[in-house]
Amino acid sequence: MNSNLEKIVEGKTKLFIPKDNIVNHHPRKFPAFFNPLAKFNRDISIGIYKAFTEINDNVFTFADCLSGLGSRGLRVAVEIPKIETVYLNDFNKLALDLACNSSKINNVNDKCKFSLQEVEQFLISHSSSETKFNILDLDPFGSPSRYIDIALRSLQNNGLLSITATDTAVLCGVYPIVSKRKYGGKSLKTEYCHELAVRLLVGSIASAAAKLDIGIYPLFSHFNKHYVRAYVNIKFGIKHANQTLLNLGYVNHCFKCGHRLINLNSINNCEYCNIDMNYSGPLWTGKLNQKKIIEQAIKNFEKWEMNDCVKFITLALDECVDEPTYFVVHDITHKLKVICPPLDKIIDNLRTSGYKASRTIFNPNGIKTNCKIQECKKIIKDLAI
Repeated sequence: MNSNLEKIVEGKTKLFIPKDNIVNHHPRKFPAFFNPLAKFNRDISIGIYKAFTEINDNVFTFADCLSGLGSRGLRVAVEIPKIETVYLNDFNKLALDLACNSSKINNVNDKCKFSLQEVEQFLISHSSSETKFNILDLDPFGSPSRYIDIALRSLQNNGLLSITATDTAVLCGVYPIVSKRKYGGKSLKTEYCHELAVRLLVGSIASAAAKLDIGIYPLFSHFNKHYVRAYVNIKFGIKHANQTLLNLGYVNHCFKCGHRLINLNSINNCEYCNIDMNYSGPLWTGKLNQKKIIEQAIKNFEKWEMNDCVKFITLALDECVDEPTYFVVHDITHKLKVICPPLDKIIDNLRTSGYKASRTIFNPNGIKTNCKIQECKKIIKDLAI
């Protein structure tokens, strides 16, 4: 083995990586990019992909459009035997050569196809009906917006599109105009901006899909550290496209009292404060999680003894409402100037009062509930006494 390389094991897959690998380098500037901090991201994706193949009988091909050293694509080849062909594409020859070497030591070289192309070129070459993929993974550096349209064109009917966005400052409201330009929806800096970020990404996929007479059905989405990730099932046909458009709308927010409202349009005035409300959108306002696939993914993680993945993804399974906002308890108690009660106690009291309530995958201090902010404040204040 080359003295400048080391062999690591991630999941059940062996990988060759450079010894002097630096995590925070831009992949275009670094000879062969590998990010060990993204292992959790890859673990989650393997669980979701395997669950998708177990629920669907006709999943045979997988494409890793920006494969780098092959950490995700090779794990699919090794750890999901049902997938017969794995395409690994990258613009970095050194990275692709190392991925090819890794495929050999994992005995999956026969099922891997390597391609040295820019992403657009690679996807265009697979946009005809006989060359489309069942699962497509798109994990670029920064925004994926420029690739969404062609990625959708490269997927078969009932395919799975998985997309990562790392420009979280844009999606979380720091640069709302950039969000409008890249994702078609205005971002908003609120305490629940992490969920808004996910919904802006999914909304962007939905809008692009509808133009192609394609509908989308989100399976699972999450925000973790510096990235947003969404998994969506696509279905061809005008009926599905029209159904998708019904799930696009706006979140209106009052920065004085914290009231939020989901609507098909942006609203001018808060019904409680009578001041202008700000808004985010258009974005995805429908369901983000499909119970069936999450339950199957949890079974996989339990079998693999990936307890951190089980704990994380179970939060999405337990979320009780689909509305695209949540309350951050510490923010509420800070404004009320009271000591924060235990989160589980607040949830129990909300349920006792007749409301739906649960934790959320988007924030460890967040509560999903259909309770309005005024009543939520009252319940928390009474508990803090």
